[in-house]
Amino acid sequence: MKENRLNYVSNLMGEPHIDLIKEELESLSKLIAETLEIGDEKIRVDSFMVASSSKNMSRIELVYTVNDNLIKKLKELDKKAIPESCLAYLKKGHKKETIYKTRDKDIETKLEFLMKHSQMLYKASLKSSSTIEQTEEFKTLKRMLGEQTDDDDFDNLNPGELKIKDGQDLNSDILQNPSDPDATYRFKYGPNIGYTANVVEVFDEDYSIVIDYDFKPNIYSDQKFSKDTIEKLDVDKKLKNPLKMLVDGACFTLELAELAIKKGIELIPGELVGRKESESKLSFAETFKINDDNLITECINGQEPYLSEYDDEKEVFTAKFTKENCSDCSFKEQCRIKFQKKANTVRFDRERYLRDNIREKMDTKEYVELTNQRAGIEGLPSVFRRKYDVDNMPVRGEVRSKF
Repeated sequence: MKENRLNYVSNLMGEPHIDLIKEELESLSKLIAETLEIGDEKIRVDSFMVASSSKNMSRIELVYTVNDNLIKKLKELDKKAIPESCLAYLKKGHKKETIYKTRDKDIETKLEFLMKHSQMLYKASLKSSSTIEQTEEFKTLKRMLGEQTDDDDFDNLNPGELKIKDGQDLNSDILQNPSDPDATYRFKYGPNIGYTANVVEVFDEDYSIVIDYDFKPNIYSDQKFSKDTIEKLDVDKKLKNPLKMLVDGACFTLELAELAIKKGIELIPGELVGRKESESKLSFAETFKINDDNLITECINGQEPYLSEYDDEKEVFTAKFTKENCSDCSFKEQCRIKFQKKANTVRFDRERYLRDNIREKMDTKEYVELTNQRAGIEGLPSVFRRKYDVDNMPVRGEVRSKF
């Protein structure tokens, strides 16, 4: 009965736009937030990896297991369809003999041998009069063949013609283990096979409550989670100030910041990803003022350019100053202007200027105090691991693991 209920809910959650658990959580969290009188002025976001409870397989183990699963299913539906050379899979001890007694130097040969079996089984299934093509075992074998080989059309290939991909050419979204077909591979702080969870928490000085979450294969990027969160947030239009959304630097881009502003949200990163500017030079934001028409109006020394332009297509600012403007400037050594024969020229793009502005703001006491408040959500991954053992869940697959 319990298993039937789980299947029913899982199937509903797998339907487009239906997530019963998530809807219930959002409803309850809203009620709790209202009861605790938690303000809706600040939220903080964090994501963390969740390992699949399935075994980490080598390529040989993966191919063997996919073959073995299909052979067992064929035995149920149409045993006569099993190729004679594949009947050995049904013998006791065949897996151990094939996989674990393989020497390192035999690995490539063994992989080719098993992939030939995969192709034989694929063709045998197509010829079978049973319903094998509708089974998950067949679909998994077909997927594996497509991911592990360079052949887009392997239907018409003979087993010996298969071109197996080099291990370095395999994508991170390929099948890792047939028992958890949704799990993907990602290297972040270390190798991980599984998923990534994203958590959104509303908070004030006294309380906090999770108001939203998401769960995806681990190749889903932090920036995609950030965009999803921005688009889903229903910001109270009565708020005098934008809703402050505290995020990690990996969740931030200028495009996302602009998207957030349109929804009444201020995206606040704890740090910026990328190369930092040299401390011996002033930033463009520190050095030059820009007006509403996107023109450089003056420099830090109060000098005005004799020419100022903005390229709308490339989003690049350009200004020229006379040689006299810069000759006696006390900021000459720190300035990023290019000293040329006829005039001194400065040129930089809009993204660079905006990032400089953000870095300036990040050095203020108020900004540091605000971003320090994001630390409260960074303890949640530890709680999920220690209390709920999320890396060893007794279920597999994206939908069931999310449930």
